[in-house]
Amino acid sequence: MRTSISIKYCILLVVSMLFLVLFLITFFKDLTLTKQYLKTELTHQAQNTATNLGLSIAPYINKDDFALAKTMAKAQFDSGYYTNLTFIGSDPELTFNYQFEPKSQHVPDWFVSLVQLTPPTISSEVSSGWHIAGTLSIQVHPGSAYLALYTEFKQTLTATLAVTTLLALILFFFLKAFNKLSRVLQRHTSSQDHLSAVSYSSWFNEFNVITAAFNRYVQQAQQLLSNKDKKIALLRQEVYSDELTGLSNRRALNRDFDAQFENIQKNHDQYYFGLITLSELRTINQSEGYSKGDDYIHRCAKLILDAIELHSDIKAYKLSGSEFAIFGKLSAKQAGFLIDQLRQSFSAFSIAQHGDLLCKPMLIKVRKNERIQALLMRIDAHISKEKHFGQVMPLLDETISGKTKDEWHDILSEYTSLIDIIEVATHFSDSLLDESLNAYEQIFDISIQPVINAAQHIEYQELFIRFKHNGEFLSTSDVFSMAERYGFVLSLERAVVSYILQKIKAIKLTPVAINISNCSLYDHAFNDWLFDILPEVQHQLPPLIFEVNESALVYSANVTRDFINRAKDHNIKITLDRFGTSFSSFQYIQNLRVDYVKIDGSLIKNCDHTDYRFFINTVTSLCHGLGIKVIAAHVETNDVSHLCHAMKIDGQQGLGVVPVSSYTDYIERKDGTVCHEASSARI
Repeated sequence: MRTSISIKYCILLVVSMLFLVLFLITFFKDLTLTKQYLKTELTHQAQNTATNLGLSIAPYINKDDFALAKTMAKAQFDSGYYTNLTFIGSDPELTFNYQFEPKSQHVPDWFVSLVQLTPPTISSEVSSGWHIAGTLSIQVHPGSAYLALYTEFKQTLTATLAVTTLLALILFFFLKAFNKLSRVLQRHTSSQDHLSAVSYSSWFNEFNVITAAFNRYVQQAQQLLSNKDKKIALLRQEVYSDELTGLSNRRALNRDFDAQFENIQKNHDQYYFGLITLSELRTINQSEGYSKGDDYIHRCAKLILDAIELHSDIKAYKLSGSEFAIFGKLSAKQAGFLIDQLRQSFSAFSIAQHGDLLCKPMLIKVRKNERIQALLMRIDAHISKEKHFGQVMPLLDETISGKTKDEWHDILSEYTSLIDIIEVATHFSDSLLDESLNAYEQIFDISIQPVINAAQHIEYQELFIRFKHNGEFLSTSDVFSMAERYGFVLSLERAVVSYILQKIKAIKLTPVAINISNCSLYDHAFNDWLFDILPEVQHQLPPLIFEVNESALVYSANVTRDFINRAKDHNIKITLDRFGTSFSSFQYIQNLRVDYVKIDGSLIKNCDHTDYRFFINTVTSLCHGLGIKVIAAHVETNDVSHLCHAMKIDGQQGLGVVPVSSYTDYIERKDGTVCHEASSARI
């Protein structure tokens, strides 16, 4: 990158050089003219003196009166205007020589050394009658000439300084206006919070032109962002939405399922898929008309949305004319409550409308390594079995936890019992802290996966927390669901965060990113606790990054913005995770202080399709325009990785880049030292 220099220093350098050049040119020009003039004057003075003195002493150039001639010459020499006065007579006895060392008063020696004057020596023949009595030589003292030159030098220097000072004052006011404009433009261009016009006016017309040009650029940029938002809205509506109901369509279901597939493998969370078939829709269309059928579809869609309203991790889809689906993360208890609510809602609606239960919702648990096609075939088989054998199986799932309320209470008490000990031990006892952490390692398990940037270096790593009980892993969603149900959620969140903050002290150099769940983000008590303890431990930690799910914006943009602002106050960077699954977040991102955007894995996995690639390029261009780095999630193949590089995505994460590994293996090398890369934690 080319090295730049401040315009202020450039102008100061130009002014200094201008002063020096102007002074030197003026001085040496005046010096030459003045020296020439003074030399002429000194010559005339010496010539006149030699002529007059020669005529005065001519009658006395003889042995008897020569003393009088010397006296007259000595009197002339003692006036101080001469450095040498010599008479050489035709008679060797008639000779005299007077010399005076040139010394200039009121003129410094350095100036005399710099400006050397050599006054001419003038000779005049002295006649005695009709014969030549001798030669008189006179050299004038240069002191007056030096004084005149030195006075000229001081006047030139003073005039040059006055002109330069006046120029410097003019340039000072120019630079002051320029610096003010520069600071205003820099403040507006460096801020990620907003992009707005500059309110600035100056005496200099050119600066006002620059301000007007910048404001036009801002207006065009805002218009461009607005147009991109509209294009993205149209694209999402066209590609992922059902035109009749506004729900996500089959393509969106495939995208979301692929995105969660890797999470199912890593986190051991429980995901459920539900199918609601409107078996009476065809009859309604034929008997009452398609408008009645459309109205029937709208009312059924509202029943589904009302049922899943309280479940933030579940989503509704319109698969075809008569089929709806729901998919998302649920605990076993939540799945049971949801299918009961759907059955009751559709039962009441169908019987009220048609006197019979014509729509029978069904919910099935997604198996590990099961793809969407296999899942649909399995639920179709259960529907056929119910149709032929009259079996009613609304919830097709085997509960993996199978625990009672008391058992859950004991488990959650165990998970949260050490939180107070950790917080106390942090301040008072290292040995007690080590014991508490060792105890937590028996119930918490951490694994990591890095995000690799375009330079093939680790940008940061993501930590995944899993819960253990009696040597077996429990579903993360079940644990948090039961914690919320039985009043342990805040304590559990604190326990997990405290454990993570203590563990990542082993990482010294690069940032650590902690993924904040929606439940934690919406809890004001948890937020107050988190931002109260951070100042106490942050000096022991590497720089932090908080990852926030995009869905947090959808459900409460204000709460999410407040959390991000509080994090920024503690110099913590922000990653917006699973970006692109909901278009509504685009309207907030311009005013959020976000550092990274992680594009949802369902988009990345399908980036070989033109429409997906167009959408990703649009998101990347928008984020780069706002100064936000873009990360691709769920990169599983080299082909996808190459496409991400081609789309100028800043970082990649997935099994095809670097697989998940153990946190313990990451921390300890063979020689016992610590690996200094970044880490992120998922709560």
